[in-house]
Amino acid sequence: MKTAVYFEDGIAQIVLTPTNKFERQLIKNLQYGPMETSATHGEFYLNRGGYMMNDMASPTSPNYEQKSLIIVIEPSKNKKETS
Repeated sequence: MKTAVYFEDGIAQIVLTPTNKFERQLIKNLQYGPMETSATHGEFYLNRGGYMMNDMASPTSPNYEQKSLIIVIEPSKNKKETS
């Protein structure tokens, strides 16, 4: 997925451009599905085994340092049923 962040006149835009079938479906789900978004702090790092890990750090934790902004997009919990 190609990603760009654009800032102008106090407005931030995050542009996601899919490069394969899986990413195109993901974009479609994000665009048309009932979703909720939130933001948190954290970081990605390689663990001792060489695997990429995600640490959602708390700003109240000792030695806290913001490394990344993580945008979480999940299905809406207040999904309305249609019949």
